[in-house]
Amino acid sequence: MLQLVHDIAPGAQLGFASAFNGELQFAENILALRSQFHADVIVDDVFYFDEPMYSDGIVAQAVDDASQAGAAYFSSAGNNGLEAFEDTYRPFSFARAQALVASGHGNVHLEQIPAAIRPRTVHNFNNAEGSASITQRISTDGENVLSFQWDEAFFLGLVKTDFNIYVFDKDGNWMDPASPAFPGFYTTDNNLLTDEPFEFIDLIPFATDIVGGANVTDYQLVIGKVNDGPARHIKYIVLNGLAVSERQNSPSTFGHATAAGARGVAATYYAIPQFPEDFSSPGPVTIYLDTAGNRLEEPQVRFTPQLTAADGVDTTFFGF
Repeated sequence: MLQLVHDIAPGAQLGFASAFNGELQFAENILALRSQFHADVIVDDVFYFDEPMYSDGIVAQAVDDASQAGAAYFSSAGNNGLEAFEDTYRPFSFARAQALVASGHGNVHLEQIPAAIRPRTVHNFNNAEGSASITQRISTDGENVLSFQWDEAFFLGLVKTDFNIYVFDKDGNWMDPASPAFPGFYTTDNNLLTDEPFEFIDLIPFATDIVGGANVTDYQLVIGKVNDGPARHIKYIVLNGLAVSERQNSPSTFGHATAAGARGVAATYYAIPQFPEDFSSPGPVTIYLDTAGNRLEEPQVRFTPQLTAADGVDTTFFGF
């Protein structure tokens, strides 16, 4: 990136600081680039899986501080495309979910979930025609990583809700994340102990699912709440991958690229600069919590990344 800057502005003074020693060091280096190196423009192409989606984490806060100190900050909006799902949690009791499956609405064996991580309620995804569904089909082409989050604060002792995503195969069998028979992995943390409203999912196709040279596996996701916590907004994003969900097309940019003091940068086709590439991550993002973890009276909607039209008028689409 510095080589490109040097080609464009060979007289500019260039500085570099690592973003790869953890989020705290990343945030400190952002501040140092402005306060010590006196950078006027700061650019990165980095994100962390657990950067908050519904609040400003430590990296986003550092971006805001650098921006307020006079720096222009640019960050990649992401390459997640429309492969994201977001919804308000609509709970079915575990017993009602089982009854729904027994009546022919789905094939997942909920009884296979061990009692220690069994949810009290599960999410009703709702089908397009209005009927209930407790599953979300997702097809993974190669290894794909998902970040699943909800609207509570990170590392402030304020996580009160314990969500899990449970993975089932296409035949409805529960995929034990610790089993060698399951090629992927996912967490089922006690989020009140980790103090992170975050779960990590790594989906990998079964080797037996290679058909005609393609290696695609269909899984089913069930989102469940293990306790009676108050969180209501849920979201997962497929990070820089290819895993198409039955219901998707939600905004997929997140983290410090969506800070109020940042400009998220998305890709456009050079011949049509007003047309964003389909892999670029769209906004907007909705922030529900302030930096102290308090719920905002009015959620803050940030239209980022922004697309500048040919006539110079900013539009609330995405791209840069």
